[in-house]
Amino acid sequence: LEKARAWLKSKIAEVRKLPVYHPLPSSEIEKKIQENKKYDDEAKQFNDSVLSDVQRQAANIMKDCPEADRAALQKIFDEIAGDYQTLKDESGKRAKALSDLLQGRKSFEDAMKNMSDWLNEMETATSGELRTTSVPVLEEQMAHYKKLLEDAESKADLMNNVADQGKGILPTLSNPDKLKLNDDIKNLKDRYGKVTQNIKDRVNTLSDHIKKYKDAKGKLADCMQFLNTIQQRLRELNKPIGSKIEDVQDLLGAYEGILKELKDSKNKMGDIQ
Repeated sequence: LEKARAWLKSKIAEVRKLPVYHPLPSSEIEKKIQENKKYDDEAKQFNDSVLSDVQRQAANIMKDCPEADRAALQKIFDEIAGDYQTLKDESGKRAKALSDLLQGRKSFEDAMKNMSDWLNEMETATSGELRTTSVPVLEEQMAHYKKLLEDAESKADLMNNVADQGKGILPTLSNPDKLKLNDDIKNLKDRYGKVTQNIKDRVNTLSDHIKKYKDAKGKLADCMQFLNTIQQRLRELNKPIGSKIEDVQDLLGAYEGILKELKDSKNKMGDIQ
């Protein structure tokens, strides 16, 4: 009887003394679950051997005991049965808590992996140089980067989810693991911010290039129309010159006017390539 009592008290104290902090990786939580399972196995073995033997001996003793002694013995046995149930309950609660913890850890690891994999893809996809050879090439890249930007903005919820899950995990971690987790999440946030900003910068750069190309195209069209007009005016001036000074002055003035317009047009064209 004393052996059974001592074993149960010892095991209950052992279960209650187990650490409240748990390792960060889910694989380590799985080990904890297996370790906790031994308490269920030991309790079952205790019930099948020691407790059943005590119960058998108690039943035999009760046959020859006075009523008062039988009641006292039953009370002692009820206490042992209560301790046994306490051990089962404590072990069961711990198993449930560890199982919930494992699911949370796995969910967090999956979210971290998804975010990290996406960042790896985006960092690779945005590592090349932009091509600025023509408007169609620019517009093709613009469509591509706008799609990447939409994808990046849609990942904001996942990033927030990772951070929220991390906050929920922190109370169950030791101080070194807390530091590691905070660093991991901060690194992920920094990478996400850099990738998103890089995509935005590229969209803006492409937009500027397209605008410059289109502005240049408009200026070029205006210039071509202007040159056609100048050529027509030159053709009209290509005629015999009259004998009067006024005729020469008028013609000279017309050519000077054309030359000034050409210079003004060149200035408007600027450094368009």
